[in-house]
Amino acid sequence: MHFQLGRVPHTFVSSYALLAILSLTACGDDDANSGPGSIGATPSTSPTPTPSPVLYTATEVPFGLTQNRDFDILGWDGWPTSPTPSVIQLRWNATAVEYEMSENGDAQFKRLRLRAGTQSAYDVFAADGSKLTFMVDLRASAAPHSVGNLRIFEGSQAKAYAAFGIGTVAADIPSTGIFTCDFGEDEVGDGSVIFDFSSGVVSGWVRPFWGNGANPPPSLSLTQVAYTPDKTPILDAKFGNSPDNRLEARFYGLQASQIAVRTKGEVTGIMTGVCSS
Repeated sequence: MHFQLGRVPHTFVSSYALLAILSLTACGDDDANSGPGSIGATPSTSPTPTPSPVLYTATEVPFGLTQNRDFDILGWDGWPTSPTPSVIQLRWNATAVEYEMSENGDAQFKRLRLRAGTQSAYDVFAADGSKLTFMVDLRASAAPHSVGNLRIFEGSQAKAYAAFGIGTVAADIPSTGIFTCDFGEDEVGDGSVIFDFSSGVVSGWVRPFWGNGANPPPSLSLTQVAYTPDKTPILDAKFGNSPDNRLEARFYGLQASQIAVRTKGEVTGIMTGVCSS
């Protein structure tokens, strides 16, 4: 093959051009890989936000209520050290689906919000939304129950103890027949009261809580019993031998189907139960 000086065959030019392109491409890849945003770089990601904890949960509607309701109270303030008849006011707000309470009997009702993960522990909030320093342990059930109970705590110190619910109106209390009402509460005690509505005679007993022991303490009979179905409480009595012992009661539900009892002395606290003929 005959070459002329100064000229490069066409096939060689094409080969040189291809090598030059490949060389430039390789250099470009190296620059790209070494700079920010290159194909080989790991993309940055935003941290996953931590969800806020759920502090409160929905409150169960008590006693099958479908509208607002002011509850009837039987309880003790200053419990357990120096119990006096309670001035607590409690109501159900059907629109907000929550309890509202005035712990000292004034017109300033506070909201009760159920703590998440609990069945009875409520935080208390003032009208301005501030959380107050005390809490309420409140227990109530759906219908056919008509009475529940609550305790107020400041830290670990109990301040009040009360039964609440739908009180039986005087006209709905039976006037004939005999009812037996059995009641009790853990860490308080138990008892039973027999109402002879025809004669107005009431008898019964109460005894303190004894835990899981095999031998319960002796029951303390009711004495000096006053039964007044048109007043609240409907029952006022002494029990045992101490003059400081006192028992009071009121009916709840239709036709006096349930009862709440408050006692002080050798048995101090609130007890609830059912009545049957």
